[in-house]
Amino acid sequence: MIVIRVLILFLVCVYIPLETFSSQKLNILEDEVLFPRLKLLIPEKISSNPIFITITDYIVYFFSDRDVIMIYIGIIYVVSHPFIAVKITFVTHFLQFFIVIFRCLFQSRRPIWITKDKTATYFCSVNFANPSEHFFYVSFFYPYIFLSANLVGKLNKQNKILKKIIFFLIFIIIVVLNGFLMVLKRFNYLYQLNFAFTFAIISLSAVLDLENNIHNFVLNSLKNVIKIRKYKIKFFIIILVMNVVSILIFNFIEEDPIDLIEANEILKNNCSDSKLSNIGLKSTFLDVTYIFGILGTYLGTSLTVEKNVGQWWGLSKINLSIKILIMTIFGILYIYVFSKIFNLKF
Repeated sequence: MIVIRVLILFLVCVYIPLETFSSQKLNILEDEVLFPRLKLLIPEKISSNPIFITITDYIVYFFSDRDVIMIYIGIIYVVSHPFIAVKITFVTHFLQFFIVIFRCLFQSRRPIWITKDKTATYFCSVNFANPSEHFFYVSFFYPYIFLSANLVGKLNKQNKILKKIIFFLIFIIIVVLNGFLMVLKRFNYLYQLNFAFTFAIISLSAVLDLENNIHNFVLNSLKNVIKIRKYKIKFFIIILVMNVVSILIFNFIEEDPIDLIEANEILKNNCSDSKLSNIGLKSTFLDVTYIFGILGTYLGTSLTVEKNVGQWWGLSKINLSIKILIMTIFGILYIYVFSKIFNLKF
C-alpha cells in the first residue's frame, strides 16, 4: 500500500501539470500525426460506411455510457447481493462528480469539434473531453465490479486464479478496443484517454486501500431503521453541499469561448439547437447532477430494509435470467423514452 500511495502521488504530480501546460501542444501533435495515420490504417471506404459507424458507435455506447452503466448496476442489484451494487454506485458516482469538476477546470476540447470528416460518428458530444468520463467507466467500473464480487465470493484458490486471469484478458481487450474506437471516432485525443485511465487506476488503488472503511460505512448506514432515518438526512445534506460547492466553483470558472463550432458538420447534423447552445462548460457542468444517484440508490435500498423485504437474489438460473431480462427491458425503455423527451445522445 505504501508503494501504491507513492505511485498515486507521482502520477498526480506528473499528469496535472502535463495537462495544464501541454494540452494544446498535444492536441496539435495528434491532429497532425495521429489522425492522418489512422486514416491510412482504416480505408475511407470502411470508415465512412454507415454500418461500420453505427456498430462502432454502439460498441462504445454499450460499454461506457452512464445510462447503460445504470442498467448494469441494476442487474447486479437484482441478481447478485444488493450490497455490492449499492457500494459500486456510491463509489462510482462519487468519483464521477470529481471527473466533472476536472473537465470543467481543464476545458479540453474534443477532436470531432474541429474535424471536417462528416462520418466519424452519429452521436452528439458537446461536453468537454478530459478526463474522458466514458473511458473512466471502461477502466474503473468493470474491474471494480469484479474485485467487489471477488471480495465477498467463496471460491477455491484455483478457481480464483483462473477467474482472475480470464477477467484480466477480457478487461485488456475491452480497454484497448474502446480506447481505439474513441480515438478513431474523434471522441477523445489519446492523451485524454491516458489521463482518464491513470485517474481510474489511481481511484481503483485508493478504493481498494479504503475497502474496509467503505464497506463498514455503507453497511452501518443500512444497519437498522433508526440508522437509515439518520443517514437519509446525512446523505441529503452531504450531496446538497457538494452541489452548492460545485455551483460556486462553476461561477468562478472563466469559460473558454468556443468558436467555429457552427461550421462543424458532425455537430450540425447530430446535435439539437438546445445542445449546441450549451456546448462546452454548461453541458459539462450539468453532469454533476448524477451525484444524486447516490441518494436515489440509498433511498431505494433503505426502503427494502424498512419493509423487511426477504432475500430475492441467488435463486435458480431461470429466475435470475427472467430478472435480468426484465431489468434490461425496463432500462432500455427508460433510456429510449427520456432520449426522445430530452434529445439525449452520447
